[in-house]
Amino acid sequence: MGEMVRMEQTALQHRANEDITQPLGVYMRSDIKALQELLLYVLKGISMYAHLTRQMAVTDRQIDEFLARALHFATEDREDLNVESLCDLLRQASGLRDRARTLYEWTCGPMLKQPQQLAGPAAWQHSGTNDALISYGRRIAPQQNRREKGDLFWRLEQLCILGVQHAAKQLRQLHVQGKTDEKKCDLVHEVLSTLASDPDVDALNALVLRLSYSDDVEALDATSSYQMALYPPEEHIVSS
Repeated sequence: MGEMVRMEQTALQHRANEDITQPLGVYMRSDIKALQELLLYVLKGISMYAHLTRQMAVTDRQIDEFLARALHFATEDREDLNVESLCDLLRQASGLRDRARTLYEWTCGPMLKQPQQLAGPAAWQHSGTNDALISYGRRIAPQQNRREKGDLFWRLEQLCILGVQHAAKQLRQLHVQGKTDEKKCDLVHEVLSTLASDPDVDALNALVLRLSYSDDVEALDATSSYQMALYPPEEHIVSS
């Protein structure tokens, strides 16, 4: 409870710094972005469980379909997004994360495996007001990683998210037709799970190369051109 109170106070202070006339409960574009970052954070938590479960050959169509749909709202710059709809998606994501955890723990039993105790996005709990959620989203925004880990890490992270965004778009199209692509689902969950696990530059580099050149994920070939656009010539990734 103390943590949520601190986040409320942080939200108020941030509003005061941005616009002294901005009343609590009236939201800005930066608030929407903060909620998108938090939604992406929670989706990573879902994938942490789903990736482990898929390694034991168990999948969940409801989880996969929600993840593909929610990634659209978490990563796209949409004019129709609002605080209420994003907070509703966060509530749904929290419930699906619990479902993914339960499925993972249930699957470990017959396999005689001890379930891992996951932290970070996998342990995030939805509570507090909209303003507290916005404050939390600001705290985990990618700009924090850019300041703490440098531009190269940030660029690689953004390329991974771009690749996942492409894959999720194709998955949504398949889901509308009542179909799916398990290889794409595997890769999306693996990438999001890796991003949630405090990867280093080498791990991100390997993911970008997989997203760019993997034969079974045609849509992600587009990341190659984005890679060229985002990197100065001396920083292009070269496969060893």
